[in-house]
Amino acid sequence: GTFAAGNNTIAVLVWHFGRSGFSHFDSGEPGLLLQAEVGRQTITTDASWQARKHPAYSKADRQPNFRLPDASVRFDSRKDITGWELPESNINGWKEPHVFGDPPTLPWGPLIERPIPQWKDSELLDFEEQESIPSEGSIEPIRTKLPYNAQFYPYLEVEADGARLITVDGDTAIAQQGVSAQYVTRAGRQSFEFPGWMNGHEVIWQIPPGVKIISLKYRETGYGAEFSGRFNSDDEFLNGLWKKSQRTLYPSGGAMLQSSLAWPSMLSLLRAGTWHERASMN
Repeated sequence: GTFAAGNNTIAVLVWHFGRSGFSHFDSGEPGLLLQAEVGRQTITTDASWQARKHPAYSKADRQPNFRLPDASVRFDSRKDITGWELPESNINGWKEPHVFGDPPTLPWGPLIERPIPQWKDSELLDFEEQESIPSEGSIEPIRTKLPYNAQFYPYLEVEADGARLITVDGDTAIAQQGVSAQYVTRAGRQSFEFPGWMNGHEVIWQIPPGVKIISLKYRETGYGAEFSGRFNSDDEFLNGLWKKSQRTLYPSGGAMLQSSLAWPSMLSLLRAGTWHERASMN
């Protein structure tokens, strides 16, 4: 987002994995550390913020294998706090967060300048053969094809008459017990983008009968790097191997970096107080 002249509110959804994996060592404490220079103002995370646990997030029924620190997320839309991130939202009952102190105080430890690019997220994208997606759920899974072994965040827009459980997997998650996701609908039309990183060649949706499907999409994610180098030969097998090797390296590297450098907290919402000075924007 961008800042506007006048009062601004910063709202953050924070994810704490709460467990270690091959590429992440758990700090043992959820937290948010932020410092930003905006015009002549310095914004920091301190006791002036307000926080609460988000009631709609919990762990899904099936969790990933021991190598992955990420949790499989369940979101119950009936418990959602609609508009919590908006300046006019009611934050009565939110609490002042505990202040750990400045780095290198734990759980922060010493800070190291990030040696790799920031994340690169696409716009919401259509699946291959988007037109074949049915208009309503059924007892059979819906398989939506990705253009290659991609890393992504699933997105849905549906209409339901009440609470219905939707499960989302990548095909690699089923084969390797990777990250899964669950969504519980509420009555009416609704949309949701799952925050948990997934990868695969297909997205497999379990959407029960009676749920109207308005849209299924995905957002491709990775880190801000492009493929380098070229290879081409008269051997189609080697050409295919080159392409598959590129796609294998990109999700594997992204998974390693995302797991090791992700924000250290989940299921919490944090908001800064509105500023009472005009933001000077360049």
